[in-house]
Amino acid sequence: METGNRMSRASRRDYLQRIYARYRKASRAERQRILDEFCANCSYHRKHAIRSLNGPLPAAKPKPQRRARGRTYGPPVMAVLKAVWKAADYPCSVRLKTLLPKWMPWIRPRFQLTPEIERGSCCASAPAASITGCEERSGSCAAGSTGAPSPGPGYG
Repeated sequence: METGNRMSRASRRDYLQRIYARYRKASRAERQRILDEFCANCSYHRKHAIRSLNGPLPAAKPKPQRRARGRTYGPPVMAVLKAVWKAADYPCSVRLKTLLPKWMPWIRPRFQLTPEIERGSCCASAPAASITGCEERSGSCAAGSTGAPSPGPGYG
């Protein structure tokens, strides 16, 4: 197999689209000739070329669509989370999750909490990763922070 005269992936796909209909209509002898030509031009193994020519066209395959994940918390819970997050000096989501029950006396007088919001703001059963979305949507770095990691204890 030669590597000096390689076609780009887009060129090979275009070439496949051009000979696809001709290969489908051809007789057995013509198919062998088209297959030899296709293998020589694209540097494909014969079995791969056969599967490409007998399968669906590359453009005919639909691209899989990625489904967006729904939000875990509604706007009232997010408002409480953001307020506590800012007041607690922007802790990470794991620390924020452990802080929320301790901050409930601060939260109750400032927000009109329904039982639904209070359950949601405690986040006892929710993973910390779902709280991380709150930080990322509102900018996870404190004002003036560069976002760069600190060198660790003992430096500075």
